[in-house]
Amino acid sequence: MGARSVFPVFLILVVLVPPGIGQVPDRTAGTITSVAGKAMIKRPGNEQKLSVFEGDDFLVGDELEAAADSAVQMTFADGAFLNLFPGSSVRVNQYSFDPELKRRIVRVKVLAGQARFVLYKVLGGGSTFLVETASAMIVPDMLGDFAVSINEAGTEVVALGRPVRVRNSSNLIVGEVSIEVNEKTVVRNNNRPQIPLTLPRAERNRFMKDIRNFQ
Repeated sequence: MGARSVFPVFLILVVLVPPGIGQVPDRTAGTITSVAGKAMIKRPGNEQKLSVFEGDDFLVGDELEAAADSAVQMTFADGAFLNLFPGSSVRVNQYSFDPELKRRIVRVKVLAGQARFVLYKVLGGGSTFLVETASAMIVPDMLGDFAVSINEAGTEVVALGRPVRVRNSSNLIVGEVSIEVNEKTVVRNNNRPQIPLTLPRAERNRFMKDIRNFQ
């Protein structure tokens, strides 16, 4: 009699709790690897900004913000990293990385201020790393070292270590330029990128400063 009452209960438990149900997909894009001053994260569905510290995870959809006198570095799971300058903010709109295939799909939006992106690992075919602003789309090759600045004139893109392709963020605006190392271009709303110009040494040095030296 006892065996008859136990067996149906066991069967129901197996049906209601199949393997894999309830597991939350991994949305981690990277880790905060350095904070100089104060940095905040605004997470989707949470209006309250959260203070972040070295070692904290950064999730897809998070908005990362550096205070006016601060700076922060975030390293992606694939090894690429970004340095966020004082008074700047970015959001990771899309991120996936397959370690076995060495393939990444990344889309980051610079919302305000300045950010430097460094891609130093060659990954597998099909990998993309797109950086966008309200007016520009920046497309590096497999490797890259470039900076993006948003100001009243539009978006300024600077090539620090590798050439990078730049176009307007709107597909309706035709025209793309490739800026070589130590060159820059500006993309205004509803305009194609300007002809690349040589980057002044002082401006290059400002971007190349290590994040720990930000004041």
